Amino acid sequence: MTVERIPGGAIVRATGLAARQGIYAVQLTPANDDEEPVNGVLTYRLEGVRPQQPTAVGAVPTREVIAARRLTDQQLRAVSQIRVEGQLNAQVARR
Repeated sequence: MTVERIPGGAIVRATGLAARQGIYAVQLTPANDDEEPVNGVLTYRLEGVRPQQPTAVGAVPTREVIAARRLTDQQLRAVSQIRVEGQLNAQVARR
């Protein structure tokens, strides 16, 4: 997970490893109501859609997924941590 400062805000980028190939529509979904921080923590879930048909497991590079989300300075105002949760773990960036 990285948080890159840009003019007017930041981009949160998360990379995950899917269990199988073919995951699509990968995104960072807000876990907090109205995308508001709770006790200074803004939380996102790294989510994707699994294909209906069975797919191969495949090599690690073929299962890597990346999602990003742009946040404005206004959204980041009361944020002290950004947390991204995957299925098996989570990462936190502190400001």
